[in-house]
Amino acid sequence: MAGLAFGVYLSPADLHEPSFGRNSRKYNEFFCNQLRELLTEYGEIAQVFFDGANPPGRQQGYDFPRYYRLIRELQPNAVISIRGPDVRWVGNEIGRARESEWSLIPIPKPPLEHDWPDLTAEDLGSREKLKGAKYLHWYPAVADVSLRRGWFWQPNTEASIKSVNELVRIYEDSVGRNAGLQLNIAPDRSGRIPEPDVKRLKEFGDALRGLFGTNLLATTNATVQPMAFHSDGTASQLVRFRNPMHLRYVVLQEDITKGQRVEEFEVIATDVNGRSHVFSATTIGWKRILRINVETVQTLLVTIKQSRDRPIVSLSAF
Repeated sequence: MAGLAFGVYLSPADLHEPSFGRNSRKYNEFFCNQLRELLTEYGEIAQVFFDGANPPGRQQGYDFPRYYRLIRELQPNAVISIRGPDVRWVGNEIGRARESEWSLIPIPKPPLEHDWPDLTAEDLGSREKLKGAKYLHWYPAVADVSLRRGWFWQPNTEASIKSVNELVRIYEDSVGRNAGLQLNIAPDRSGRIPEPDVKRLKEFGDALRGLFGTNLLATTNATVQPMAFHSDGTASQLVRFRNPMHLRYVVLQEDITKGQRVEEFEVIATDVNGRSHVFSATTIGWKRILRINVETVQTLLVTIKQSRDRPIVSLSAF
């Protein structure tokens, strides 16, 4: 369906099962049977999404290592999300990643033995955090947010549907900060996505294509110099425009197959009047979107001020 892969959400807390919170061994057997059914009866599964699963009143001992082993056995290509080793919750439900969003984090146990608690601290992967780590694990973030109020459909909530401007800002603050965006769209009682939601999604997609459809650095108007590496450990890249350009965004991306390296960088957009507009940020990762909105840009200078290894960064502008 439209190129979308199929995933399943299964809450570890099944409050309708009598053994939940009363007999952990029996409950874990029940839960694994549920998991086995989902992973063997519905074809290829791309994602298994767990949640925090700590309702008040009853304390259940979850055998997460067993769950993970079962998923790896039955669906080895499935991504285990949130309470699992592959993708983590960003730490809020407003669709906003951290200013410094590191995908590499320290953990105290091997990945399939770790309990994977929610990570809400501001600093997860600085050098200080990595110092002395027993294990280092690649654990990228996903930022979840709902298109309208609540996670499930409710009548008379059309007024709460987020505007295109809100959605674009969420995109900048999630995808544009090295996180995936998980935008919740709830079907109504007919099992369909409501028409107002579909309309807003189309408007959102049109807006993104309009904003990020043409890389101005790939046109003949731009001369892009190769990145230069300096003896002090910094690196820089200069862009000149033959005709001044109005730049709304500068987008940087690291080659994350080689890891996440950049710790601090700066972008200077100089206009035709010689005024320099300076923008500073920290991590890049898979993608960093800087909203600059500078008119008549003549030159663009990107400087990697601090990096854990030689940076491998691609640059685009819109």
